Formats: sequence, C-alpha cells, structure tokens
Amino acid sequence: MLIKPRLKITHKILLLVSMLSGLAGLITLYSLNNLNMVDKNYRYLLDHKTQNTLTISDALLDLSDASRLAFSVLTEQEEQQMRLTQSQLTEKQLIFTSKLNKITDLTEQQSARLTVISVKQAQVFSLINDVIEAASRWRGDRALVIINTKLEPSLSELRSNMDQLPEAIVDDYLIASQQLTETTQETIFNTAFAVGLTLILGIVFASLLAVVGISRPITGLTRVMSRLSDRHYDDSIGYLQRGDEVGRMAQALQVFRDNMQRADRLELEAASSAENKRLSEQLVALTDAMPGAVFQLRLAEDGSQQFLFLNSKIGAFLGQAPADLLGRIFASNEPVFPGSTTFQWIIKKAFERSRQSLQPIDSDIRIERDGEVIWYKILATCHPSERLSTLFNGVLLDVTVMKQQAQALEEAKNNAEQAARTKANFLTTMSHEIRTPMNAIIGLTQLTLRNPLATEQRQRIEKINSAGAHLLSIINDILDFSKIDGDHLQLEHINFSPALLVSETVEMLSDDAQRKGLSISTEIDPQLPSHLRGDPTRIGQILLNYLNNAIKFSQSGTIHIRLRLQHDTQKNLQLYAEVEDQGIGIPADHIIHLFKEFQQADASITRRFGGTGLGLAISKKLATLMQGDVGVHSQEDQGSTFWFTAAVAKGSQASNAAPLALSSSSAVPKYFQGLNILLVDDNELNRIVGQELLEEAGFTVDLTNDGLQALSCVKAQKDGYYSAILMDIMMPIMDGISATIEIRNTAQGQHLPILAVSANTQNEDIERYYAAGMNAYISKPIDEKKLWSTLARFIRQATLMQPTQSVTSTNTTAAYNQQHLQSLRESMPSARYIKLLHTLIADYETRLACINAMDGATDISHIQSNLHDLISTAGHAGFQQLSQQALELNNALQTNQAQKIKQLRENITASLTHALAYLSQQVEQLQIQLTAEKST
Repeated sequence: MLIKPRLKITHKILLLVSMLSGLAGLITLYSLNNLNMVDKNYRYLLDHKTQNTLTISDALLDLSDASRLAFSVLTEQEEQQMRLTQSQLTEKQLIFTSKLNKITDLTEQQSARLTVISVKQAQVFSLINDVIEAASRWRGDRALVIINTKLEPSLSELRSNMDQLPEAIVDDYLIASQQLTETTQETIFNTAFAVGLTLILGIVFASLLAVVGISRPITGLTRVMSRLSDRHYDDSIGYLQRGDEVGRMAQALQVFRDNMQRADRLELEAASSAENKRLSEQLVALTDAMPGAVFQLRLAEDGSQQFLFLNSKIGAFLGQAPADLLGRIFASNEPVFPGSTTFQWIIKKAFERSRQSLQPIDSDIRIERDGEVIWYKILATCHPSERLSTLFNGVLLDVTVMKQQAQALEEAKNNAEQAARTKANFLTTMSHEIRTPMNAIIGLTQLTLRNPLATEQRQRIEKINSAGAHLLSIINDILDFSKIDGDHLQLEHINFSPALLVSETVEMLSDDAQRKGLSISTEIDPQLPSHLRGDPTRIGQILLNYLNNAIKFSQSGTIHIRLRLQHDTQKNLQLYAEVEDQGIGIPADHIIHLFKEFQQADASITRRFGGTGLGLAISKKLATLMQGDVGVHSQEDQGSTFWFTAAVAKGSQASNAAPLALSSSSAVPKYFQGLNILLVDDNELNRIVGQELLEEAGFTVDLTNDGLQALSCVKAQKDGYYSAILMDIMMPIMDGISATIEIRNTAQGQHLPILAVSANTQNEDIERYYAAGMNAYISKPIDEKKLWSTLARFIRQATLMQPTQSVTSTNTTAAYNQQHLQSLRESMPSARYIKLLHTLIADYETRLACINAMDGATDISHIQSNLHDLISTAGHAGFQQLSQQALELNNALQTNQAQKIKQLRENITASLTHALAYLSQQVEQLQIQLTAEKST
C-alpha cells in the first residue's frame, strides 16, 4: 500500500522553485543549441557559395579554351599539330568534367540543371572533336559547316546554361538563408514563449500555493474559531488530514471544539429533565383539547399490539379507562378497536397494508351501541421502529353525523337523477303521445282546407289549424328548452350559405308579413364569406325566432335583417346578425327580463300575442352554445333591434355540405307523379293523413301496419319498384329501426331511400336512425315543405345511383363507377352539370368517329392522340372499362398487333355507344326535372 507523502509548506515552496529553475535551464539549452546550428549552417553556405562561383568561372574559361582549339585547327597546316590539338581538347574536357563534378558535390539543389550541362558539354566537346577530325583530313569546308551549324549553337546554349547556374546557386543560397532566418526567429519566439509560460506557471502555482495551501485554510479555520466562540458547533473543520502546519492547527481546533461541546451538553442535560416534563404535560393537554381520541400504537413483528400513548377521550371510544389500556400488550388475534367481526377484519387488513406500504390509514368502524348506529373513523400514519416493529400515530373521530349527512345527500342525488330520468322519459313519451294526434289533427285540417267549404266552416277549420300550429310551436319550445337545459343538445359543424339561410327564413314567414302589410329587407355584408361552417339549423332557429317576434309585435313598416362579419381571428369568424323592427318597442326597465325563461316584457303580452316566453331564452342558450351572445336595443313605441353572434369558420361549397332543415318551397315536384312509395305506420289516422298527402302529390301509396309487413312488401317487389319508404319508429311486432336494418340487407333495399317519420327527435334518437341506415328523418306533425324537399332530394339521388336497364347493361354498369359523376353533380348547379354532360357527349362522339375511321387512316399518331385523351376523360367520368380499353388499344397500335386491334376496336366501340346512351338519358332526366322545378 502506497503512503502519500506529507509535505510541509516550506518543502512545497522549495519544490516549486526547483521546478521553475529546471524549466529555465531547459529553455536555455534549447536556445543555445538552435542558435549554434544556425551559425554552422550560415558558415557552410558562405563557403560553398564562393567555391561554386570560382569553379563555374574556371569551367567557363576551360570551355573558352576548348572553343579556341576548335578554331585554331583551321589555321594549322600540319596534321600532326592538329592531332596534338585533339589531345589537348581531351585534357580540357577532363578538366571541365572534373570541375562540373566538383560543382555537383557542392550544389545538390541544382543537380538537374548540372545534369543538363553535363550532357550538353559532352555534345560540345564531341562537336569540337569532329571539327578537328574534319580539319585533319583537309576538309575545312566540312569543319566550318560543323562549327556554324552545330558547334556554335550548342556552345552558346552551354554557355547560357553555365551563366544561369551561378544565379540559380545564389537563389538557393537566398532560400537557405531565409530558412535559417526563420529558424532563428522561431527559436527566439519559442524561447520567449517558454520563458513567459514558465513565468505564468510560476505565478499560478505560487498563487495556488498561497491561496489554497496557506491563505484559504487559515481563513477557514479562523471562521470556524469565530463561530465556536458564538457556540455554533455545526461547522465542519477541514484540513484535518493534512500533515503540514495547517493540519496541526485544524487538529488542535477540533480538540477545542469537542471540549466546548462536552461542556454545553452537560449544561443542556441538566435542563432537559424539567423541559421534558413540561412538554409531556402540554402534549396531554393539547390532545385532550382535540375533538377525537389520540393514540400511539406499536405493532410488533409477531402481530402483538401495545398502546404507547392515549389521551383522556379514548375511554369514550373504546369503553375502557386509558390507564387499563396503556402499556397493555394485545395478542395478534385480540381486538383492540370495537366493532363487528367484519369491521374487525377490515381494520386488521388496513393496519397490515399500512405496515407493508407505509401508507396512511383511513378506515371507518360501524358500531351498534344501545340500539344506535355509531360510526368511528380511524386516521393514522405509520413509520418503522426498532426491532422490526411499526409505530402508528392516529386519532379516532366520531363521524356519525357526517355519515348520516352523506347518506342523505346520496339519497337526494339518486332522487334527483331519478327525477331527471323521469322528466326525460315523460317529455319523450308526451312528445310522442301529443305529436301523434297532432299529426292527425293538423294533417286532416290541412286536407280539409283543400276541399270546397262554406265560409263559416272554413273559418272554423282555419282556427283549428292555427291553434294546432300554435300548440305545436309550444311543444317544440318546451322540448328545445328541455334539451338545452339537460345538456343534450349537440351542435352540427357543416357548410352552409348565409345568404340562402336568410332567404329561406324570410320565405317561411313571408305570408305572415304580407298579411300584416309588412315588408322585409335583407342586408348581407359583402365581406362575409359566401359559405360558412357551423350549425345552420340553430342559427336559423334564432333568426326565425327574432323575425317571428318582429312580425308579431309590428303593425306597419319594414323589418330589416342584417348579417355581417364582426371580427376575424384567422381561424374563427364571429357572425353577427340582427333583426330590426318598427313595432311597439320595449321599456328600458323590462329589457333585463327578456332573455329569461318564461318571461316577457309585459305579462299582458302573453294574452295579446300568445307565446310561452321561451323563445328568447332558447335563443340565448343556443347562442351561448355557439360561443356567442344575444342582446337588444329598443325604445318604447319606436321599435327594437334584436342581435346575436355565433362562432363559425370559413366553409366551402363542397359536395358534403348538408342541406338546411328549412325549405323555401312547398310545391310538389311533378316527377313525383306515378312513383310508388311505401308508408309504414301503426296509427290509422297517421296512415290516412299520410296517404292523402302523398296521393295528392302524385305518388302511388302502399300501406303497412308494422316493420315486418314493410320488409315483406320490399322483398315481394323488384329492385327500383319503390321510390322511397316513410318509416314510423315505434310500432308493434317489428319497430322501424329493426325493419330498416333488415331492408338494407336485401338486394332491393340497398339504395332505397328510407325516411324516419317520428315524434321522437332527440339527438340520441336521430343518431339511432342514421346508424340503422335511414337517410333522413321527418318529425311529426309532418311539415309538407320539409317532406317534399326531403323526398325530392333523396329520390333524385336514388335515380342517379340507379341507371335504367334499357340503356346500361349489366357489364357496362359493373364497369362504370357512378360516384364520379355523382360527385360532380353535387358540386355544381344543375344547368352547369347539364352543360358538362353535353361536353362529354360531344367529346365521346368525336372519339367514336375517329375509331370508326381507322380502316382508311394513315396517320396512326392522330388515332393514338384521341385514345390518349379518351383514357383521361373516361376515367374522370367513371367509365373505367372504357378507359382501360382505350389504354389497351393504344398499346396494341404501338406494337402493331392486328388481331388484338380488331377485337379491341369492337369492344371500345360498344362501350362508347353505351356511354353515349347513358349520358344522353341523364341529360334528358335532368332537363325534365329543371322544367318541373321552374314551372312550380
């Protein structure tokens, strides 16, 4: 085991000085070594530069001598002298070569250049030798040619290279000198950096030694000593493990602190006895003042129990004196708290769970004492104690009164919920029971008014009809108020046109306004989007209520309806609507009561104008549900302006935009004539009224009493026989929902429009209708406007979904996706859709003519272009088989498959013929419908 050496502060200072001295010595050695190397390199460069320069000069002189020898032979007369000159030339070449080698040894950087010079000098000396050889053979002209054409250019080039060599050597010298200068500067910089770094390290280490090793420890020990003088012993004494002077100071301070603590402890122990006695008495007094019985119970590992503390109230709860219970050990199976066997088991399990999880106990005990039921509550916390035991600190409370109150509240809650259910069931039952005879009363009254009557009889029947309509409006108000009050009303979020909503609302009450000589004007803000998304039914209901009141309380003048955009928050719009009249007005002190339930501005108004006083209250609740508000501005005898706001969103004219519940026309479409319809209702009066209404509209009506008979009628007829079914809901044998489910499972009933006709129009009821497969619902009493508009809408859709068999064969129908044209039909007006069909017919006729003319065609690309366009247009219109055939024919034309082209041409011709027939039939049907609608 290594023992960490303990150095004194003096030793640390000496060690630091030694380290700094060693670093300084290393830096000095580094600087001297680098500078000495630079000096040696400088001397070497100077010596070699001088030697190279002299050697090159001598070599140039030898080259000049060699060239003179070449010219001297031209003047010699004797061959022997010429041969002697040739030997001199050899000597000159050897001397010149040796000097070149000497330069090579001195200048390694110019080895490439010297290699070129060596090659060139060999060439020059060879040429000089050729000149001498030619001259010795008395061919001076040949020697002159060699000199002029070869020797002099080579000699000039060699001299030029020799002249450039000194300059290159000087450049090498300058480069080497620059490198030595950089080395010198680097050495100086490194030396300065090392010296500075050494100084910084010396200062840092010296500072650390001074602060960490000396100043900070002495300051900390001084602070502890100051705290000890004030009797604060919780500060820790550091530096006890140090073996230097500071460590000895810390150890001495620790001994001093221990002595002071020992003295203080003796002083405190002397006073603790009296204080403990006082606290014990105080604890008993406090627990006795508490409303319950306080206890401390120890639960041993073996399950035995012992009370360690009890206040004086424990006797009233446990039936024994505290002195008899305190300190007594109860066996594991011996009950501590009173109660029946069941509650004893519950208490035991509660203590066991708390002991395992250390969670608080909250348990109740039911005790029967002297014929009375008493409830105790045990509240206790637990924590582990010595020897694997657990301590429980708790309280016993008498909660008999609280239990009685809770039981009373539970009974009141159950009674209230039962009352609410009874109320809802009552309203549902009453709605059905009242609306069923109301349907007969209003229906028979309206049918009677269509027949010739005496004046007095007509007046009486009209009064009956008016009274029935008034009673129906009261029933609707009460049911709407009940839905809102019971939070059962759910809002829709669908696309609608605000302009259409206003026009339909005005249309519904235009007759009433005309009878009183009133005019209605509408103003719609141009900035308001043409389509919004929200609940048009509830918005229209508020608007209809306001307009109805304006007509009711006005005798003359104009009623103004205004819609505008109040503010736009990018995501949500705030629709603002107001209805202004010139009626009787409202006193200022009565305005605050207008939007309350069963309240009107004046008690006499109910008798003068009728009404329940619920209309404005329902309007306020509906606006609140739509995150809006309501209000009124009015002056007595000058008219009133009722307004409301509703949160909506920007909508679009999409195909899924739901139609409004309001209908602007009560006319019966002429194409109803001769259509078969099935009316299902168990009430004879309802069947009579419904049959007469439908037969007057031109339908052929079949009647059944229950859903089972309706199912039999549908199965007995072929597909498409019935145009629609009006289905009652509450019927014996088989109800309307069950019948609808069964009918949808038949081949004849898959696309058959089924409309629920019921007095139950709660949201949950409507959801059940749609879930069963019904297309829509009509409430009783039947509103003719809604009946005709709903039948027209779904019968029209069913017609588009079922092309006639005479035009479209089974194979063509299977190859035609009806949803494509249906989506286009629902996204545009009828006139525009008819124009689209005419465009398709013209396009398909062009393609058919091109395909029929293929036999004599020479331009295949023109045919392929038509086929390419047909692939797209047929696919968009839903003629998938036609589109696929056009694609196959186009591919066959590209590969020139004659037999396949012939077969595909016959197929595509037949498909185009069927498509043209189908489109023409659709145009004819739509034109008949448009003509019928215009005539009505």
